[in-house]
Amino acid sequence: MILSTITDMLFIDSFEEALRTTKELGFDYIDVRDKLDGDTVDSISVEKARELKIRIDHYGLKTCVIVSRMVNPVAMTGPNKYDKYDDKHPAHTLDVINNLCDVADALDAKYIRGNPLYRPVNYHLLSAQEQEEQQKHNAAVMFGMGELAKSRDKIILIENEPPSLANKAEELGWLMRLTNHPNIRINWDIVNEWRAGIYPTLESYEYLKGLLGGTHLKGAYRVYGSQSADNPSGLYRNFGIPDQDDFDHEPLLKAIAQYDPQAVMSIDTHFHHLDEEDQKIGPVEVMRRSKVLFERMLT
Repeated sequence: MILSTITDMLFIDSFEEALRTTKELGFDYIDVRDKLDGDTVDSISVEKARELKIRIDHYGLKTCVIVSRMVNPVAMTGPNKYDKYDDKHPAHTLDVINNLCDVADALDAKYIRGNPLYRPVNYHLLSAQEQEEQQKHNAAVMFGMGELAKSRDKIILIENEPPSLANKAEELGWLMRLTNHPNIRINWDIVNEWRAGIYPTLESYEYLKGLLGGTHLKGAYRVYGSQSADNPSGLYRNFGIPDQDDFDHEPLLKAIAQYDPQAVMSIDTHFHHLDEEDQKIGPVEVMRRSKVLFERMLT
C-alpha cells in the first residue's frame, strides 16, 4: 500500500516549502489538490503543472493522485447547481476529466479523485425502485467516465461523501458493481461513514473489498453519551488526531492493506476542523503523528 499525503493539509502557502516539509516528514508520494502557488488542480495550466513536476522531482517525490472539485455536488444551491439528468452535465464532466487527464499526465499521476455526481437529499425516503433508478443512472454516467479514463490510462476515484453520491459503504459498493468498470475505483474515506451516522466496521468494508483505489484515514471523536444499546459505537462529533481519538483504526487499516494492497492511503488530517486544543501543535505535527500511527500499524 502506498502512503501519501495531501500537500495542502500542511497549510503551507508556498508549494516549494510544502514539498520540502513533505520530504522532511519522510513521505515519498503526494496527493495534489490546492495551494499550488495560486492555482488548484482544476485551474492550473498544463504548462505550469509541468513546471511543478520539475520541483516535485527535485525533492524525490512522486504524485500519485490529483484531487479535483470537478462539478461540486455539495454546492447544488449556488452557481454550480446542475441537473444530472441534463445531457449537458455528463458531457461537461467528460470535458473536465479530459482536462484533468492532461494535468495528471504533466504531473505523472495515475489517479484522479473527485465527486462528479450526486443523489437527492431525500434518497433514503425513496422506494427501492426509485433508488435503483438513481443508482443505474449514476452508474451509466460513471461508465462513460471510465471509458474516457481508460483511453487516457487513468483511474477515476469516486469518494463516499455524505451529502453527495453515497454515504454508506453498502451504497457505494452497489454503485461500483453496477458501473463495473476497471478504471472507476473507490476512494473510501473511512471516517465519512461515521459522519453519516454509521460506525465503520470490517462488515462495512466487505461491501467494498477489492474495489478500492484509494482510502483516507483521519481521527474522529465520539459524541459524549451517545452510545446506546442500538448504537454501541455512538455518534460522530468532530475530527481528531489519530491515536488520541475514539476510532479504532487498526482492524480496517490492516484489512485494506491485505485485500486492497494497490490502494493509495492518503493522510487527510482536516486540521482546520480539529478542536482548538488539538490545533495547538500545528498542522505539520498532526501530519507527522498521523504518519507514525499508520506506519506502525502496517509494519
